[in-house]
Amino acid sequence: MHLQKRCAVGGAGWVERVTAEGAVRKLLRQVEGRTRRMLPEERTELRGRLGVRRLILNPARALAVPKEERKQVSAAMQRFGAGHDEPHFFRVVDVARRVAGLGGLGLPRWVVLVAGNDGPRGHRILDVKAAPPSERKTRQRRSLGQTQ
Repeated sequence: MHLQKRCAVGGAGWVERVTAEGAVRKLLRQVEGRTRRMLPEERTELRGRLGVRRLILNPARALAVPKEERKQVSAAMQRFGAGHDEPHFFRVVDVARRVAGLGGLGLPRWVVLVAGNDGPRGHRILDVKAAPPSERKTRQRRSLGQTQ
């Protein structure tokens, strides 16, 4: 079944470079030679005498976040990392508000620079979204008389 038809009925699918069309084909061709290591080099810079790596703020991609929001995102990443074999991978180095399309229905989204692995050249950039509780769980709580 053609990808558009599968998506229209809620089916899963994937796109290959050789079969992609239109804007998707153009995007896949633009990123063809990129590696994971290239993105942090393109979207971060070294600052200060110690050469601390920070996200480059850009009104089209990444906006500054208040300190309290940065702390909340860092705490969430620490909790997330605690459930993995290498929690140090998720140590937050920098956070910015992600500028993105309308898909998140007004939910906050962040660009998070994490320590990754392999020292300073091992940094990774994660796209992190806030996720509201599922409607199913909310209904279950209400039926049990719970508010939280």
